Amino acid sequence: MRVLVTGATGFLGSHVARALAAKGATVRVLHRAASSTEPIDDMPVERVFGDILEPSSLASACRDVEVVVHCAAQMGRRRGLEARLVSHVTGTRNMLAASVAAGVRRFVYTSSVAALGIPGHRPSASDAGVRPMDESTVWRGDPRGWPYGYAKHIAERLVRRAAKEGLAGVILNPALVIGPGDRHVVSNVLIWHMLHGRTPPLVPGGLNVVDIADVTDGYVAALSRGRSGQRYILCGENRTHADLVRTTARLLGRRPPTLRLPLGPLRAAGILASIAMRALGLPFSPEMLRMAGLYFYYTGDKARAELGLGPPRPYEPAAAAAAEWYRARRDRMTR
Repeated sequence: MRVLVTGATGFLGSHVARALAAKGATVRVLHRAASSTEPIDDMPVERVFGDILEPSSLASACRDVEVVVHCAAQMGRRRGLEARLVSHVTGTRNMLAASVAAGVRRFVYTSSVAALGIPGHRPSASDAGVRPMDESTVWRGDPRGWPYGYAKHIAERLVRRAAKEGLAGVILNPALVIGPGDRHVVSNVLIWHMLHGRTPPLVPGGLNVVDIADVTDGYVAALSRGRSGQRYILCGENRTHADLVRTTARLLGRRPPTLRLPLGPLRAAGILASIAMRALGLPFSPEMLRMAGLYFYYTGDKARAELGLGPPRPYEPAAAAAAEWYRARRDRMTR
């Protein structure tokens, strides 16, 4: 099987390309000429230059491939709505058009659990009674308050439309991906900060963390088993923020935090609390504080049933592997 992977110089895309090559696929990767190719330098892949925002560069990349796995998009925490829409929506539209024109059989889109939006429950100091979200969850949230999630939500619409028009389009929604290789320190940000001695206080709320190996298993399975027009949540363990901070501290040999911030004052302080924490070098953003007391929990039952995935791997080994990778690159990384 010939597969094109976009975004293969990034964290997730490089792992996906490596997993597909290991399974015997003939892998072609699309990347910009200026991109660092370090994550793929040791891979047996064909490389082509192009940019998802430059449609004229995509025809040759899609030629003679059966499947396109679209992982490319600009990441980072400080991009506004318009920039997110260009990267995630316009880029996906361009890749879909190039895929259809080239006769690609299947299109696997990298979305995110963020595309499901904000949980419907009221902010709470406890996760008792919280019901995990699933693939039927409809976007809920303020586009400008969470531009990344909204952009993914809109891009998913394009993939579903293409699926109705004949392209086998499958949507994958990874949770917070943990593991080695996150050069830009996006999803492994807690591990990075705590390695550098910046331990956050305990904040109400929770999220789902997933081992990168579970995510790549989902991609490999989606190539043959994913149903067109369907989305699949690739998730791991639902954990409270406090549990993750304490667990990460233990893994890194750090003293666990004792400062616990109460829900009411934390949400009321909002941006002021965020500014204070950033001044102290703590890993908090205004978005995180606005979502204090919310539990972004998910179920992977559909992916396990339809893609044949096993039970989720635990957080600890993936976090330890990420930490070891950062330690080995300490002199080559700044943030």
